[in-house]
Amino acid sequence: MKLKYLGITTLIAFGIWTSFDNTDQKATNPTTQTSSKELPHEQAKLNVEEKLIKGEHEINRILEEQVKTIRSQSQNSKKTEYNRKLSRFKTLSSKTLKSKEETKEWQNILSDNRFMDEVYLELTDTNSSIKPKQKIVSTMESIDLIAAAVSWKENPIRENLLQDASYLIKSDLILNTNDLALRKTIAGSQMELFLVLKEQSPSTAMQVRQDLAGTYKEEWLEFVDDHL
Repeated sequence: MKLKYLGITTLIAFGIWTSFDNTDQKATNPTTQTSSKELPHEQAKLNVEEKLIKGEHEINRILEEQVKTIRSQSQNSKKTEYNRKLSRFKTLSSKTLKSKEETKEWQNILSDNRFMDEVYLELTDTNSSIKPKQKIVSTMESIDLIAAAVSWKENPIRENLLQDASYLIKSDLILNTNDLALRKTIAGSQMELFLVLKEQSPSTAMQVRQDLAGTYKEEWLEFVDDHL
């Protein structure tokens, strides 16, 4: 091996390396292998690849915009449906006597699991962009919905709603805002829910009171028990 490398070095030193044929020159020097006719072809290939990459980026951008639009439309559609059902609930609740069709619609609203989940989320929403006055109204409406749904003993989702009401009473929603009026509304709503549980499910109300023993809400619940 040493002799081989020494021989190559000697050939280079004496300039004999340049006497090799063209085939060997192309093999050892890639820059001379590509003809001038191949360069435009390679450039064209690069141009095509660049266009493909740009096209792919453009397609991804369009798809992302479409996804955002679909999500926005879906959210708006859900909100519209939520408001529609809320409006119907208020209309039907204001009626002392309901027709069979109206009673059925009222019950469908109160037993709609997805809708009632949205009611729960509406109560626990901590979005600071919502104005206090608007939040006060939505809180009272949500409490009315849950109270009505729990009070309907044949409601197929009643057990889930009892648990939701328990969580809402025990939660510290009052700490999510500094607005005094909203705090009073939240505190009053939690006590109203406790009163509903006390009337509709005494065992659930008792469990809630045990869970809140030693907390700042214990005195609130004692007041509800003693005076309401």
